[in-house]
Amino acid sequence: MLQKLSRLIFAGVLLGGQVFAMPNFVDIAEEVWRRQVGISFVDEQAVMLKLAHETHKYAFVACLGQSWCPWSKKFSEEVLQKKEFLEGIEQFAVLGFVDVPESYEENVGEKTEEIVRKYELKELPTFFLLDPEGEVVAKFGYLPLSAKELVIHIGKMISDYEEIKQFLTNPIGEISGKELENLYLKAKALGCEKKVGEIFQLGLAKEEGVFFLVEKYSKLLENEKKLTSDTKTLKRKILAKDPHNIQGSILQLAQIEFEMLRHNLKKRNDTKKVIAPLLEYVRGIGKNDKVNLWHVELMIAQYLFGKDAKQEALLHALASYEAAPQEKKNEIIDVVSYIRSDLPEDFTLGFAKK
Repeated sequence: MLQKLSRLIFAGVLLGGQVFAMPNFVDIAEEVWRRQVGISFVDEQAVMLKLAHETHKYAFVACLGQSWCPWSKKFSEEVLQKKEFLEGIEQFAVLGFVDVPESYEENVGEKTEEIVRKYELKELPTFFLLDPEGEVVAKFGYLPLSAKELVIHIGKMISDYEEIKQFLTNPIGEISGKELENLYLKAKALGCEKKVGEIFQLGLAKEEGVFFLVEKYSKLLENEKKLTSDTKTLKRKILAKDPHNIQGSILQLAQIEFEMLRHNLKKRNDTKKVIAPLLEYVRGIGKNDKVNLWHVELMIAQYLFGKDAKQEALLHALASYEAAPQEKKNEIIDVVSYIRSDLPEDFTLGFAKK
């Protein structure tokens, strides 16, 4: 669906009444732009950030392969060219474009490489939002939004970022652990790594609940890719704070370990090792978890089916069905039926068709 990134060239900047465009720029909303003051050939990246800073606006950059990437073309035609988007975004952002030609090996310059590294552009379309100082506020890919919805989405991102920035710059009074968690989740959703790190350190220092300890556990496993003495010590600390899973930490630890093992153990005979954390949860405290048990069983079923362990997958899919709330049962029946259709006809587990 998404096209891999190739060559990047800053290709246009729109602010209020001005457009700056490169010769290879594929015109977007040409009729609207022709009514602007004029077109100049300049260093668009520098101009874009300068204008954003001077007008106290943000910079929204769309990275597109419009002449060859179907999803870029679709988003451009259905969203970026729309009057609702152009007029809406102008209220709070400079609009910039990166045009990405299909063949990039022929002319990859130093400036292109710098842009690729700085903004970590890997797929198209990609969009990122910069604050007036040039710091990355948010980064995201294709979204199935209308022109109006995208403007609202960007406005919400800016609002969340300013709330986070205000707190970190001028903390007002004592903030609760829950409020800090919400700010952290907002920063994480934005993809604003610098702010995520700052709030994360504040959360660890606060030592309230287990939320930030679980986040630390996830980061450690992601980096170390196995259980070490440090991760085991941290896990014991978390379990001591939440021994009965009141804060959901036991389930979260199981899911974190499952994801780590799933990504790092690839051999066919590794499946039991991979699902072990989830099975431990299911057979232990999960037996009384009426809210999450069905979902954990479904996770196991889907993983096993992907590893061609279809009979075991069906067992867990059936267990998911039995534990699921009524509104989820029809959805899980479809999963069960799909797994059964891939098994020999004589393999039955007494599942009655609903």
